[in-house]
Amino acid sequence: MIDRSVCRLINFLAWLLVVAITPFSHAASSEAEAAARRTLDSFMVAWNQADNVELRKAMNFPNVTLAGSRMIIANEPEDFSTDFERMREQEGWAKSSFDRITVTRSAPEKVHCNVVYSRRKADGSAYRTATVFYVITKKDDHWGMQFRGPGIVPSEPLSADQRQAVVSAEEAVQQFFTAFNGADNAALLDTLNLPHAFLLDNGALAAAHDPSGPLVAMDFDGMREREGWHMSSIDSLTPVQVSPGSVSFELVFSRYHQNGMKYRTVPALWVLTDKEGHWGVQFRSLMPATYSD
Repeated sequence: MIDRSVCRLINFLAWLLVVAITPFSHAASSEAEAAARRTLDSFMVAWNQADNVELRKAMNFPNVTLAGSRMIIANEPEDFSTDFERMREQEGWAKSSFDRITVTRSAPEKVHCNVVYSRRKADGSAYRTATVFYVITKKDDHWGMQFRGPGIVPSEPLSADQRQAVVSAEEAVQQFFTAFNGADNAALLDTLNLPHAFLLDNGALAAAHDPSGPLVAMDFDGMREREGWHMSSIDSLTPVQVSPGSVSFELVFSRYHQNGMKYRTVPALWVLTDKEGHWGVQFRSLMPATYSD
């Protein structure tokens, strides 16, 4: 039995979904990309100054860090802190650099970035180079980093472990849509890894820490009444980061009425993780609709 507070949250999330899916202009998207790059510049300046106070100013909250299948949610700025002294003592860290920033998707209030970074010693030599996926959002007129998740950019050919990870993650996505179209919340739960976080393009974040959360127990009857939803489909599914334990997809999905007419198409970033042998969706980030009737 879902109490009234949860029902109110479900209705609020449904309203946010409607607000979040409005078409956008390419000009506004270009401005957003420039703002996201400035945000990353500010983030790196604060990082190299080992200044957590300034670092938080380049972030938006609640903030999500996904390390493997371990999700850390900092609800308030004071909840986020990096131990720079430990990095200096254990790694010999002196500074870091963003070596390459690639925008994979952008909208007026959200930008997805694939970033190659290096950690460097005092002489400037890189002792670690890796990739990280950032989601930069504009929230309350403030641009900030709101999600980061490490991974390995897919290369050709993929390693055997990478290929298996992609296959397992794709199967979990297909199972999610099968459960969703069947309006089967029990089956839907089996396709998720908890805690699960859902980030809308306006910076609103909803998180489910247990199976009773509204992100897990979907209100399918409400969707049918509000928007005439009948089914959803996957239009494209492209891995953008792959490691043996996590896969990030740039995904596009559409929703349809019962008469077969498409009424909405939405791009998104989905991150799937392998948590104790179970592949499931653990993070979703919606972009504005590219089509809405």
